Amino acid sequence: MKNLLKNLIKKLTPNPNHNEPTSSENIEDLPLFTPQLLDEWIKAGKTDEVLALLEKYEPYFTTEDYAISGEILLSHNLIDEAIYHLEIAANENDLYAMNHLGFIYGYRYKYKDLPFALEIFHTAIELGDKNAYFSLADLYSEEIEILDLNKALHYAELAIKNGEYSAYYIIGRCYTIRHDYAQALRAFEQLKVHGLVQHALMGIGILHYEAINSEFYKPSYAEELLKKVALEYDSPDKYFELARFYTAETPFKDIERAIQLFKQGISIGCIYSEAELEKLSESSAQD
Repeated sequence: MKNLLKNLIKKLTPNPNHNEPTSSENIEDLPLFTPQLLDEWIKAGKTDEVLALLEKYEPYFTTEDYAISGEILLSHNLIDEAIYHLEIAANENDLYAMNHLGFIYGYRYKYKDLPFALEIFHTAIELGDKNAYFSLADLYSEEIEILDLNKALHYAELAIKNGEYSAYYIIGRCYTIRHDYAQALRAFEQLKVHGLVQHALMGIGILHYEAINSEFYKPSYAEELLKKVALEYDSPDKYFELARFYTAETPFKDIERAIQLFKQGISIGCIYSEAELEKLSESSAQD
């Protein structure tokens, strides 16, 4: 991954792949800003000014500049603008940009294009990107349209071999779906071994409300674990699995509470909550 502390814009000769600047301004007359300043301007409501400056700088962009600016735009939910920058970098085989594009097309609800996301991640792997193993495993284990637990397990194991221990969560989820709950619990325990306690609690919590008609079915314990995640951990998805718990067919089902938790997740940047809330809204409209 590239170091975001470096300058985003460099005083370079114009990029030969793009047209000469149409503005009468010289690049020396434009503000030289870093990713941090770009981020601060967007937070301060200066999005239009940022986009205008990026346009002026574009003739001087390197592939890396496109990748980094695309990531910052994506972090502020400026998806269309991010795609423009990331696609240019990805077409130059920038793996950083490929991963962000795969993320958009794999996970952003309104932009979801699973075949394209898979193509991007497979291409990234062919180019030597080991990070894409985890993304493929996750998509193959979670998305009904492309669900393939054998592929999910294969890529999760490759991710682990390359040091991505959070892939034990995917292995646990695969065995949960297969109703092999003892094997799933062993995978979730491995997360604790590697210090990933939040992921372990989420996986174990989900198992205990999905394991219907088995000795592992303990929805009250599931709620306890998922509440612990929501209360004690600091991550954008900390409310997500608790919210999903309240949409499941258990004695604790509470759609209003789920909606409230999804909204809390959205407020702290959980894109998965955004997608689930959209699905709930669509379902309610159909009813």
